[in-house]
Amino acid sequence: MISIGILLAILFLLMITIFILPTIEDNIFDERKTQVQEMVNAGLGVLEHYHEQEVRGELSRDEAQMRARAVIGSMLYGPGNQDYFWINDFEPVIGKLAENRVSLRRG
Repeated sequence: MISIGILLAILFLLMITIFILPTIEDNIFDERKTQVQEMVNAGLGVLEHYHEQEVRGELSRDEAQMRARAVIGSMLYGPGNQDYFWINDFEPVIGKLAENRVSLRRG
């Protein structure tokens, strides 16, 4: 027969699998979601800043867009700063996906 110690160990592992691991996973997901929301808000703040400068006549539209693109292109986040933002426009996407990150980082 199975000893009580082995049975308790199996029960303990089962409880961890059923209750604790999903909670940890949810916490990690919530932290990641909060981080992305904060970065999106920061990106929107950059866009608003340069739009206001354009509206006040301090920058041309092209200059404001170029500066905003450069700042947003340098915004990295996540583990090892491997995650980044990109800017979509209304031009066709074919052929642009591979060069999107490179062009943003160059400004």
